[in-house]
Amino acid sequence: MSPRAQSSGFFMKKYYVYIIECFDNLLYVGITNNIVRRFEEHKEGIVKNFYF
Repeated sequence: MSPRAQSSGFFMKKYYVYIIECFDNLLYVGITNNIVRRFEEHKEGIVKNFYF
């Protein structure tokens, strides 16, 4: 975090954009602030409209 952000009390959250190829060769694009958790959600089928 930058010194300016720290001194102002402002906290910036990091986000990740990711692209996953589905088994039918379609691409799924998503955004998350926790890439590990989100990938697990995809593997477990928690995310609707997406599949490996």
